[in-house]
Amino acid sequence: MRLMNFNITVPHYSRICRRARILEIPEFGNINNDEHLNIIIDSTGLKIFGAGLWHEEKHGLKKRREWRKLHLVIDRNSQTIIAQELTTYQESDPATVDNLLSQITGEINSVTADDAYNTNEVYDSIAAHAKGDVVIAIPPQINSALFSVN
Repeated sequence: MRLMNFNITVPHYSRICRRARILEIPEFGNINNDEHLNIIIDSTGLKIFGAGLWHEEKHGLKKRREWRKLHLVIDRNSQTIIAQELTTYQESDPATVDNLLSQITGEINSVTADDAYNTNEVYDSIAAHAKGDVVIAIPPQINSALFSVN
């Protein structure tokens, strides 16, 4: 704060750590089941830290780090997480879409995702859970090719 010329006091990091043992998260408003949902599907990696991490770094031991994938469905309008699933890193993004969509009770109006979700499995899951016409915005994968069926 001194480098930025802010004249405010900042607590020591250890005090913040002790205070942050419990994090209270406020409840967000519930999604109305009757509204048309515009959803975004994506995933992120979560690294698992354990008690042995410091020991490994101090003594130079190297082992493969473990991590999990958190798959999320977000309502684009309210920016609320409406479905989630935690999997191992071996689980592919398209394989979780069916479970994620089954958690949604509202009617899906549009689906947006990145190119990792551009598979037949995802399109089939969306069609199975849709109650009407759904706008799907998923870009093609980088190695996609155009072909025609006669």
